[in-house]
Amino acid sequence: MTDRARSEFNTWWERQPFKDQFADVKDQMGNVWVASREECVVVLPEINPRDWACTLDECLAIQQGIDMSQRRIRAAGLRVEVKP
Repeated sequence: MTDRARSEFNTWWERQPFKDQFADVKDQMGNVWVASREECVVVLPEINPRDWACTLDECLAIQQGIDMSQRRIRAAGLRVEVKP
């Protein structure tokens, strides 16, 4: 993920109109960018039909949505945790 976050930062940096004026702090800003991505954790719920007011079919549909969300969040370079 570090390489991806670094690449995203560099892409963002190149679009900044005053980047030449701040070239001396580019590496520091990049390090903060990468660290913030590594520290970001999205917590999603675990679906248990006994704990949720839903039918088994509804809970399965909700779980499919959570699973899809996990894949998309991870594809964006963030970590995911599932908690009951």
